Amino acid sequence: MEEARRLLDLLRRYGLLSGTKLGILLALYHIEGYVTFSDLQRALDMPKSSLHKFLEEMKETGLLEYRRAITDLGVRAVVRITEKGRGVVKEYVESINKVKL
Repeated sequence: MEEARRLLDLLRRYGLLSGTKLGILLALYHIEGYVTFSDLQRALDMPKSSLHKFLEEMKETGLLEYRRAITDLGVRAVVRITEKGRGVVKEYVESINKVKL
């Protein structure tokens, strides 16, 4: 029970109670470096406006970096997980593994 409470506290603290935000963070965890907004949007099959809103909120909590950058295709919005975001994912996975079903 204590581990489940710890897990919920972690998700609440970083605004990840929405499965969508958690899914975005988990997807970015497995990508080295930056991914373009368009590629992420296609991979997640999510409306652009919703994804943009979630990314802005997650940027504010320091879980990811979301900015404009020059790419081979010109200026694009790019996203990558931060070290803080990586730490949250690791803590999440550790907590999940400890929760007794």
